[in-house]
Amino acid sequence: MVDLEKLPIDEQIEVCAQCHAAKDVIALGYAPGEAFYDHYTLVLPDDETFYPDGLPKVYIYPVALHLISSCYTEGELVCTSCHDPHRSEHETDLLSDKKTTALCTGCHEEIAANPTGHSNHRFGSDGNTCVACHMPYHQVTGEKMTDHRIVSPSPRNSELFGVPNSCNSKGCHADKSTAWAAGYVDQWYPGFQNREEERVRPYAQGKAGDRAAIASLEVRLKAETTAPVWKAVAATLLGQLVSQSSVQMLIDALKDPFPMVRLRSAIALGRIGDLRAVQPLVEALSDPIRPIRIYAAFALSDLDYQPPSGAHLEALDLALVEYEVMVDKVHWDNPGLLDGLGELRERSGQYDEARALFDRVRKLDPSHPETDKDLGRIAFLQDAFRNGELILRKGVESDPEDFVARARLGQFYSGHGRIEKAGLQLRGAVVRIPATTRPNQGQVKKGARAIRTASAW
Repeated sequence: MVDLEKLPIDEQIEVCAQCHAAKDVIALGYAPGEAFYDHYTLVLPDDETFYPDGLPKVYIYPVALHLISSCYTEGELVCTSCHDPHRSEHETDLLSDKKTTALCTGCHEEIAANPTGHSNHRFGSDGNTCVACHMPYHQVTGEKMTDHRIVSPSPRNSELFGVPNSCNSKGCHADKSTAWAAGYVDQWYPGFQNREEERVRPYAQGKAGDRAAIASLEVRLKAETTAPVWKAVAATLLGQLVSQSSVQMLIDALKDPFPMVRLRSAIALGRIGDLRAVQPLVEALSDPIRPIRIYAAFALSDLDYQPPSGAHLEALDLALVEYEVMVDKVHWDNPGLLDGLGELRERSGQYDEARALFDRVRKLDPSHPETDKDLGRIAFLQDAFRNGELILRKGVESDPEDFVARARLGQFYSGHGRIEKAGLQLRGAVVRIPATTRPNQGQVKKGARAIRTASAW
């Protein structure tokens, strides 16, 4: 048994996150105290299932939201700061009644001593409790979910970006306008809503595809004060915006201490497609965290990278094998990941296996957007390979000493991902070049050497 209190704060949270996080499973077998991100990747607030301030529109387990909270980023809040993991007499196994200030007193003693002075709501009212303003219930998919971001309400952001706020929520001031509520917040906390608008705007713009967000997102990615989750979101959006100006910043982010920032930066660099990212992504193939190695390999694939040395080739192969194991052991019914595995098989010239995977994707998800294109492409490649191999092999068989015919067959195999066969034919071509011709056949020799060190794709 692991003594949770002896674990670092992040690892304490990760023990809870194995169940209470919206996540994708990368590998089975996580145990408390081990590398959480070697086994899971978090779902982050970077798509349309979230409002631009991070509030989810769907029911979602709250760990990523907790990691956004300033109570975590600026304090030492862990799950057991509020919840008893072995059950309590209070709702959701809280340590104290949420209608009092007891849960927050340990960190906010001065506010808890005079809640009415802080909340500007009368004593005994819901508006005078901590959770009513900072952790209100959010009604989604028929379930009540508490907002674990622990944020302060900004009605102006409701006006600007359509995000809900606790002031105008059901049971409080739902009958009033957001402008009415924003006026009181400005009166009580001058400047707060301006800061919140500035914080949220680049994420709203970025998710809408507005390139005007790039400069602000770069600031968020680079700033030490940005919560790690928001850095990862900024990296994702910069990739989606194909921001060439952000390449070096994303390269730097491959060294960020938070694994999700490194992972999302690798994906972004693959999307942007700038060759400056090749060497940093090659280095990321040796990252201690498994999914970062996997996504770095796919990013390098997007950049059409082929390893120039045995060590790099081995690292790339291992990362792709890890992806195959992930799909085989965990996600054999996931259409998107099966599609990715099919593309890997296609690149290595295993067209029959790729076709079987694409057929499986169609069976699992008839509406999958890539399947028709994938199957059409594979059918074309299968026909082209069968016909081309037949013709070129006849040339070699008719004159086994014809080095040009062997070189052509080797190049053909290379173009279809049959690297081992390509190397065999090109080496055969090299040894059959007549001595008087050798000085003029540098390209064939170079091709043979390249094939020997080429990617196993």
